[in-house]
Amino acid sequence: MVAFPKVVGKEIFPVMVNSLKELFPGKFGVREPSLEFDRILTGIDVAFIPGLAFDRYGFRIGYGGGYYDRFLNSFPVKVKVGVCFSFQLFEKVPHDPFDVPVDYITTEKFWTRRKEWN
Repeated sequence: MVAFPKVVGKEIFPVMVNSLKELFPGKFGVREPSLEFDRILTGIDVAFIPGLAFDRYGFRIGYGGGYYDRFLNSFPVKVKVGVCFSFQLFEKVPHDPFDVPVDYITTEKFWTRRKEWN
């Protein structure tokens, strides 16, 4: 089962899709499914999380709307994987107490598990 994020207001809903043909340009020009309440998932095993920058502790910088942080704070996701290019990975990026770190980061060159705080 595969789900894609659907942005509604300031929230993200994971909507199950059967085909990429079910995705249409959404609020930010990113392809997303239409909102069908019977297709919203109640839990996710693995979520791929985009970002402009990540650090080795799993924190990310997005576009400033807090969409993914709200989603990850309120929705059960077992494994969170940050997705970026290797040049977007830094030793540390600024973060707030409500920011949710990812568990892994994958780039076009490698993947890594986040470092734990000392």
